[in-house]
Amino acid sequence: MAVMTAPALVPGARPGATLAASSLLNSSRQIGASLGLAALGTAAHERTGAALTPGALTDGYALGLTLGAALLAAAVLIALVVLPRSAWPAPARHGGERDALLARDWPVPAPSPWKIATGKVVPA
Repeated sequence: MAVMTAPALVPGARPGATLAASSLLNSSRQIGASLGLAALGTAAHERTGAALTPGALTDGYALGLTLGAALLAAAVLIALVVLPRSAWPAPARHGGERDALLARDWPVPAPSPWKIATGKVVPA
Protein backbone atom coordinates (compact mmCIF):
# COMPACT_ATOMS: atom_id res chain seq x y z
CA MET A 1 0.00 0.00 0.00
CA ALA A 2 1.35 3.38 -0.90
CA VAL A 3 2.23 5.94 1.72
CA MET A 4 -0.24 8.38 0.18
CA THR A 5 -3.23 6.19 1.10
CA ALA A 6 -2.04 5.31 4.59
CA PRO A 7 -3.49 8.42 6.33
CA ALA A 8 -6.94 7.37 5.14
CA LEU A 9 -6.53 4.13 7.08
CA VAL A 10 -5.96 5.83 10.42
CA PRO A 11 -9.20 7.79 10.91
CA GLY A 12 -8.89 7.86 14.71
CA ALA A 13 -5.72 9.94 14.61
CA ARG A 14 -5.77 13.68 15.20
CA PRO A 15 -5.29 15.72 12.01
CA GLY A 16 -1.75 16.69 13.00
CA ALA A 17 -0.79 13.13 13.92
CA THR A 18 -1.80 11.30 10.74
CA LEU A 19 1.77 11.30 9.43
CA ALA A 20 3.08 9.65 12.60
CA ALA A 21 0.17 7.19 12.66
CA SER A 22 0.63 6.19 9.02
CA SER A 23 4.39 5.83 9.57
CA LEU A 24 3.74 3.54 12.52
CA LEU A 25 1.26 1.55 10.42
CA ASN A 26 3.77 1.12 7.57
CA SER A 27 6.57 0.15 9.95
CA SER A 28 4.34 -2.40 11.64
CA ARG A 29 3.52 -3.94 8.28
CA GLN A 30 7.18 -4.21 7.31
CA ILE A 31 8.24 -5.70 10.64
CA GLY A 32 5.31 -8.14 10.66
CA ALA A 33 6.09 -9.32 7.14
CA SER A 34 9.76 -9.79 8.00
CA LEU A 35 9.03 -11.76 11.17
CA GLY A 36 6.36 -13.85 9.43
CA LEU A 37 8.68 -14.74 6.57
CA ALA A 38 11.46 -15.61 9.02
CA ALA A 39 9.13 -17.89 11.00
CA LEU A 40 7.83 -19.66 7.89
CA GLY A 41 11.37 -20.04 6.54
CA THR A 42 12.50 -21.50 9.86
CA ALA A 43 9.65 -24.01 9.85
CA ALA A 44 10.49 -25.00 6.28
CA HIS A 45 14.16 -25.40 7.17
CA GLU A 46 13.33 -27.55 10.19
CA ARG A 47 11.21 -29.85 8.01
CA THR A 48 13.91 -30.03 5.32
CA GLY A 49 16.74 -30.73 7.77
CA ALA A 50 20.26 -31.36 6.51
CA ALA A 51 19.11 -33.20 3.39
CA LEU A 52 19.17 -31.10 0.25
CA THR A 53 17.27 -33.49 -1.94
CA PRO A 54 14.40 -32.18 -4.07
CA GLY A 55 11.90 -34.23 -2.07
CA ALA A 56 13.09 -32.79 1.25
CA LEU A 57 13.02 -29.23 -0.10
CA THR A 58 9.52 -29.79 -1.46
CA ASP A 59 8.36 -31.06 1.94
CA GLY A 60 9.86 -28.01 3.65
CA TYR A 61 8.28 -25.54 1.26
CA ALA A 62 4.95 -27.39 1.48
CA LEU A 63 4.99 -27.02 5.27
CA GLY A 64 5.87 -23.32 5.07
CA LEU A 65 3.17 -22.57 2.51
CA THR A 66 0.58 -24.62 4.40
CA LEU A 67 1.36 -22.73 7.61
CA GLY A 68 1.09 -19.44 5.72
CA ALA A 69 -2.31 -20.41 4.31
CA ALA A 70 -3.54 -21.53 7.73
CA LEU A 71 -2.42 -18.25 9.32
CA LEU A 72 -4.14 -16.30 6.56
CA ALA A 73 -7.39 -18.20 7.07
CA ALA A 74 -7.18 -17.62 10.83
CA ALA A 75 -6.57 -13.89 10.28
CA VAL A 76 -9.61 -13.65 7.99
CA LEU A 77 -11.81 -15.39 10.55
CA ILE A 78 -10.56 -13.14 13.35
CA ALA A 79 -11.13 -10.05 11.21
CA LEU A 80 -14.68 -11.12 10.37
CA VAL A 81 -15.52 -11.76 14.02
CA VAL A 82 -13.66 -8.93 15.76
CA LEU A 83 -13.76 -5.92 13.45
CA PRO A 84 -16.90 -3.80 13.60
CA ARG A 85 -19.12 -3.61 10.55
CA SER A 86 -19.87 -0.25 9.03
CA ALA A 87 -22.03 0.86 6.16
CA TRP A 88 -20.46 2.12 2.97
CA PRO A 89 -20.61 5.91 2.67
CA ALA A 90 -23.11 7.31 0.22
CA PRO A 91 -21.57 8.21 -3.13
CA ALA A 92 -20.91 11.91 -3.62
CA ARG A 93 -23.18 13.76 -5.98
CA HIS A 94 -21.42 16.02 -8.47
CA GLY A 95 -23.16 18.44 -10.73
CA GLY A 96 -22.55 18.92 -14.40
CA GLU A 97 -20.62 22.13 -13.68
CA ARG A 98 -17.67 20.22 -12.18
CA ASP A 99 -17.42 17.93 -15.19
CA ALA A 100 -17.64 20.89 -17.55
CA LEU A 101 -14.77 22.63 -15.73
CA LEU A 102 -12.63 19.51 -15.90
CA ALA A 103 -13.33 19.10 -19.61
CA ARG A 104 -12.54 22.78 -20.25
CA ASP A 105 -9.15 22.62 -18.53
CA TRP A 106 -8.05 19.35 -20.14
CA PRO A 107 -5.54 18.83 -21.68
CA VAL A 108 -3.17 21.15 -19.89
CA PRO A 109 -0.84 22.85 -22.39
CA ALA A 110 2.83 22.03 -21.98
CA PRO A 111 5.30 24.88 -21.40
CA SER A 112 7.36 25.93 -24.37
CA PRO A 113 10.95 24.62 -24.66
CA TRP A 114 12.18 28.22 -24.53
CA LYS A 115 10.56 28.77 -21.12
CA ILE A 116 11.99 25.50 -19.79
CA ALA A 117 15.53 26.34 -20.95
CA THR A 118 15.65 29.99 -19.91
CA GLY A 119 12.91 30.40 -17.33
CA LYS A 120 11.63 33.42 -19.28
CA VAL A 121 8.14 33.79 -20.62
CA VAL A 122 7.91 34.63 -24.29
CA PRO A 123 4.77 36.54 -25.26
CA ALA A 124 2.60 34.70 -27.75
